Amino acid sequence: MRSLQPVAAALLASAIASPSLAEPRERPSAVVAVLDFRALPGTVDSLSLADRVRRAAKEALPTAALVSREETNALLPDLAEGCAGDCAVRAGRNLIADLVVSGAAGRREQGLFLSLELRETREGELVNSVTVTAASAEELAGAAATATADLLRPLSLPASAAANPGKARAAEPAAFAVGAPALPEPPGPLGAAPEGLTVDYDVDADALVLYDRARTADVAGTDHPEAAARAWNALARAPGENPFRDLASERGEVWDSYAAKKRAYDAQRASDSSRLRKVLPLKWVSEWVKLELVERYARSYGAEPASQILPQNRLPALREKASLALACGAKDAEKCATLAALADAANEPRVAVAYLDRGCDAGSTKACSVAGDRFLSAPTRDVERALSVLGRGCDAKGAEACARLARVYEEGDGAKVDLAAASDLRDRACAAGDGGSCRRLACLIDTSASAAAKARADELWTSGCAAGDAQSCALIRAARASKGVEPARAVETSQPPPPPDIDAAMQAHEYALQRRQSLGIGLLAIGTVLGSGAAAIALDSEAGGRVRRDRFDRRPPTMAYVLGAGAVLSLASGLGVLLSKPDPEPPRKLTVGVAPGAVLLSGPIP
Repeated sequence: MRSLQPVAAALLASAIASPSLAEPRERPSAVVAVLDFRALPGTVDSLSLADRVRRAAKEALPTAALVSREETNALLPDLAEGCAGDCAVRAGRNLIADLVVSGAAGRREQGLFLSLELRETREGELVNSVTVTAASAEELAGAAATATADLLRPLSLPASAAANPGKARAAEPAAFAVGAPALPEPPGPLGAAPEGLTVDYDVDADALVLYDRARTADVAGTDHPEAAARAWNALARAPGENPFRDLASERGEVWDSYAAKKRAYDAQRASDSSRLRKVLPLKWVSEWVKLELVERYARSYGAEPASQILPQNRLPALREKASLALACGAKDAEKCATLAALADAANEPRVAVAYLDRGCDAGSTKACSVAGDRFLSAPTRDVERALSVLGRGCDAKGAEACARLARVYEEGDGAKVDLAAASDLRDRACAAGDGGSCRRLACLIDTSASAAAKARADELWTSGCAAGDAQSCALIRAARASKGVEPARAVETSQPPPPPDIDAAMQAHEYALQRRQSLGIGLLAIGTVLGSGAAAIALDSEAGGRVRRDRFDRRPPTMAYVLGAGAVLSLASGLGVLLSKPDPEPPRKLTVGVAPGAVLLSGPIP
């Protein structure tokens, strides 16, 4: 690839100032270049596929700036088609891009394929790669958008929030595969000498020395497995009378296997640590993805190493959120709720509901009910996860979770209407302290059927009132007040006075009208007085003697102007107050209540 010529440099400056790269309103989160793909002749239209990927990239990263094909061709006229790997990284740097997407398309045994790679240009590391297949060119073009979204997902949302609930999650991107291995279990201790092992004078003394060394190395084998393996293998190869050979051979293989696994674990930890240190300061990686990586690192290597890997003097906000994330991972429901609130403030509803789900797992029934409600609403609707999280909350005796799950079966919101299941859930919610559920159950009872039914309804209303349900309390008071009153006369005799809040609102409205009228009349009176004064001064100035004419210098008196202006303002204000539309009268509500053996009306009857 040739170096940029002066003309190309000028084009570069104009490209940066172009609409796709300029920053008229705010600085783009990243600059992304999508290079044209390589495709075998007669397979697919590679240019059309590249354009689809560019459009999908803009949708996936709305705050990023996309380098257009025209800008790429103007700046890099000799760029080879299908440039990938190191070539793509160099091209991205020349285009002043933070990220570069390269790809290839062609035909395989399974059909047509499109392979995409995302690399960052600073270090040249592979961020993610995706390959999709299709039976026809049309299907492949349709799959290009989905493939692009998968390719760019690490830059927007953590896997826990982006994955489709109820379905297998997409494989983690190679560049973000931290915390993959688990620490291998070391071999168990040997304890006393193996049963049946006899040592006599015929045993070679050198074998006994090697056995003693092997047992000593075995004790420290967890930290030094290679030394333990060497000691046992040396004992297994000892010549002469050696009753330890079989034991040493078996023990040597065990320590060799553990040593190999531990080397792989240490190498993976070093690689993950290095990768995480590079990724955390990057501006184009979402902060929520960074938190996800820190948590996964902590799950494999411990919370303390994860805390130490964060920059000490940089990214204070990330350090604070990371400490919350680590606490949430340790089943601290309050910290999970704090992270959910931060995600809501950042307009990340899918991340927020993921943390609420984890708060539910940590034992917060409140988080269960909130998460379940969000899983039943857009944009995070997922009925399967809603039923799961609400079920966990209800099993933990969460009243709100049981009540919300009951609504699902009462309304058929994502599940079949099942009134029996809803009634059972309402009963559990009532027992857990949801007064509204107690009242609903009571209202379903036919109190005229038997004394037992009436007693059960009274019991439920009492429970609802004790749980803080105001309507249950009102029904209890109404039922007590109506004892001994004939049902036919209940409507006439039990009508309560209008609620105090409605009376107060009406009185305040009438008082405001009176004040408004008084103010308007007062302003009109003031305007009339001022106008009369102005007219009197003006007439007096015309008919006055020489002294008065000399005083005013034959000009209209200033005081007449002042009083006249005041009169006009007062009259206009008074008319405006009187003729303007007053505030609407508060609505007059008629409340209807049902109590055992009575119908209650509260409020003015129209």
